Amino acid sequence: MKTLTTNQIDTITEAAYDADVELRSYSGRAMFGSQCIGVSSDSESGAALFLVAVAKEDAELAESLARNLRSDSLGRGIITYFPSFASVVDEDDEDEDDE
Repeated sequence: MKTLTTNQIDTITEAAYDADVELRSYSGRAMFGSQCIGVSSDSESGAALFLVAVAKEDAELAESLARNLRSDSLGRGIITYFPSFASVVDEDDEDEDDE
């Protein structure tokens, strides 16, 4: 699993905000509990907007993300996740959001 630089993490965080998607940790199919970057939204267009926002700052990173993306249905929404990239979300922050 790839670890991102601080600049790449900042780019991803800002892109998630710009695309109005939720950045989160996710463990998808056949990941056996490993956590990766995920973005959830109401539709598949959220992931596309996220990748465009990443590409505006770092085209190479956007291309790497796009080459290795998967998605799952969340009932009312969709999560697009990137199994090759270690999560950038602090699990403690996620726990606080759930409260």
